Amino acid sequence: MLLTFVVCAVTFAVLGLAIMSLVRSSQSVVGVTLGTLLPLSFVSDVFVLGATFPEPLEVASWVFPLRHATRAMTEAAHQGALWGAPSWEHLAVVLAWGAVGVLVVARRFGWTPREAERRVTA
Repeated sequence: MLLTFVVCAVTFAVLGLAIMSLVRSSQSVVGVTLGTLLPLSFVSDVFVLGATFPEPLEVASWVFPLRHATRAMTEAAHQGALWGAPSWEHLAVVLAWGAVGVLVVARRFGWTPREAERRVTA
């Protein structure tokens, strides 16, 4: 369970940095993040456990990492041991999203705003 928690926490932190690096202003980050997180939470068994949604929403919920993270944590918690065997199928999807996030962060992230870089070089 501990491995699952760490992998999921690091992946979502990296994805947060990736979103931050793609959005122009800090005020927009909140809107973009909540605009994607809340709908995904409803279709990913976070708020509504076991609900049946239309097929396109079901497919979309399995593409994104949130449903896989919740399933991996649920399966790890059912084992009851801190060091129980993780659900590798779900963690593989979460890790893949983490890898994409790392690539985006490595390419786009910077401590100075991009507008400031343009003004300095212009």
